[in-house]
Order: sequence, then structure tokens, then C-alpha cells
Amino acid sequence: MRAIVELGLAGPEDERRSGIMFTELIDRNWPKLNFPGINNRNNLYKQNTVLRKSLTDAKSLAAAAPPWIGRAGYNQDHPLSAGPLSMESNNHTIDCPRGEIKIPAEELGVGAFARREMTWSDEDSGVLTFSLRSNYVNSRGTDYMRFEVEVNGHTLVAHKIGFDSDTTYWAVYGLRPGDRVSLGVRSLRTVTTESWSRASRCFITVLDSATEYWERRGSLDLGYATTSAAALPGESLRG
Repeated sequence: MRAIVELGLAGPEDERRSGIMFTELIDRNWPKLNFPGINNRNNLYKQNTVLRKSLTDAKSLAAAAPPWIGRAGYNQDHPLSAGPLSMESNNHTIDCPRGEIKIPAEELGVGAFARREMTWSDEDSGVLTFSLRSNYVNSRGTDYMRFEVEVNGHTLVAHKIGFDSDTTYWAVYGLRPGDRVSLGVRSLRTVTTESWSRASRCFITVLDSATEYWERRGSLDLGYATTSAAALPGESLRG
């Protein structure tokens, strides 16, 4: 038992979280348990392999973050990444993988908003930095879904989903203890199919903030910085 535990703890943290030891054991010893995927051509083993690769890619992307974002590395346990995902309309909690935000098909509709929320409590830093990725790309579908950053119930900035699939980097600065911060995806049209639920998927990686960079800029009012070409200032979102 000790030898098995030592083997299980031998890999890096992201591999331990992905359960690579169990999926490899099943695939090598009893592959019949790799049931076919639901609405997915890949079986469970292949899906886990893809997930592990995405975790590795996320780590390398974090290392390539712009200097004003933060250091290489990311915070998997941050409440905006690992906390409960809920719907704004009824505060219904939704099961969703770590670092992912999406609107379930049964919840879709105009104004449906799935989000993770936290109360800012860091007295040493007022900057939240994260990366955002969406796999959905359709130039004719950019008015259906929108990623939004909210502070104290007001939309600070949004990102048009469908514009491109590049990873974008974000910094929300000027946060103060007690501020309510949420990251979420809002549905803008009456669409109810499973394909639109998949299109709403956004992948969030909370990064370690470059505190020194923002401290050099003195006292900052609430604002944001981003590499997104599809970003929309908050003032234009509620009209």
C-alpha cells in the first residue's frame, strides 16, 4: 500500500488532480471500463488524456503571461476557479469542472448568467489577474454569448464569445476589501440547444498577480487591462 501511495504522489500536482494513475491502471488492466463517451466520440480514457493535455497547456500559457499579469503559475484553488458555479436568476448551484464556466442547456435563455463570485479580502493587493479561453469561434455568432466581469453588481467589462479562440489576459485593478467580484457567462438570445451550452464554455485560469508592477502605478481607481480585442467597456453593456 505504501508503494502504491508513493507512486501516486510521485507526479506533479496537476497530474495527481487529473487522476492519471487511476485512468492508466484501468486502461492497462480492464479497458472495457473505458465506457464510450456521451455525445463524444472519445471514450473515458481518451477524454482524460485530453484533459491532462489541457492542464499542461494551461500551465505553459500561464508561464507565457505578459509581465503586467503575473508570475508563471496559477491558483487552482481560487474561489473564482474552484468555487461553486451558480445561476444569477435563482442562485441554483451547477456542477462544473474546476476552471470552467458554462450555461447548462436547461438554463439557457435571454439574460441567463452563470457565474462564480467572491468577496475580495486581500489587503495587500487590489489586483485580480486571470487568463480566459473559449473554443467557440463564429463571426456570425458573437451576439449570442458574452463573458462578463462584475464588481459590486455592475459590469466592468465583457468579452464577445465567438470573436476568436486566442487566450486573453486580464487584470482587474483597484479592488478593495469587501468588493464583490464575479466572473460569468451571459446568454443574450433565446437559444436552448446543447450546442449553445457548449459554445458558452469559458476556461478561467487565475494567475499570481504581479503585485510590484501595479504598486509602481500608485493608488488606482477601479479599472481593467486586457489583451482581448473583443473587450467591451461596462458602460455600454446594460443599454
